[in-house]
Amino acid sequence: MKTQREAVYLLKSALAGGAISDDFSLSGRRLLARLRGVINMLKHRNLDKGREFTNEDIIVLPCIELMEIEQVECPITPSGQSWQRSVNTIPDFIKLLSVTDVLGRTSLPIIGWDKLEAHSKSRIKAVANSPVATFRSSGKGTYIYALTPNKVLSATIVPSDYAEATLFPACGEVTPLKCDYWNIPIGASDNLVSEAIQFLLAEEIKVNASVKADDTNNDNPS
Repeated sequence: MKTQREAVYLLKSALAGGAISDDFSLSGRRLLARLRGVINMLKHRNLDKGREFTNEDIIVLPCIELMEIEQVECPITPSGQSWQRSVNTIPDFIKLLSVTDVLGRTSLPIIGWDKLEAHSKSRIKAVANSPVATFRSSGKGTYIYALTPNKVLSATIVPSDYAEATLFPACGEVTPLKCDYWNIPIGASDNLVSEAIQFLLAEEIKVNASVKADDTNNDNPS
């Protein structure tokens, strides 16, 4: 998997190979943001088409601390059980793939927040009372909620920002900021990075063709 530095270098090289606009003078971080935006768009498209994610797309949050929450914040709660919520918001994600115990041995079914009421009213008591996980987003970010006695969980996600996800605090232990931000993996397969670069290059060519056409029209007397 390419590092962020390598991916941006490839993008700059591709743009330099043809006609480019003033956007080529953008800082590396702005180019990275453009590249990541297209990569995420392609990941969403692949998700819509039912394609499998690659190992490069995925990151594991190995230890997510949970805390008990007030009843007013909870979805419907089965008798004798209580919901817990992640202490910290989790990184923005394209898809939440799994929630498990920290050893990865027991997987919690992930149920949409709007479907929890129906789940809790299942006629099968074992189903209604079974451990489950869900998530909910607010202005503060996205939290994982779990109906489980465990105090810590693990989650596997397809993050929107791989670099941000690598800094997620594992059980309260804050990951130190890497000395070189640019050496963090881009979080996409080489094929997907190439596809994103080709998409941006095609956009750049269209923009320049449009600019040239406008210049030509302006040069012609009416």
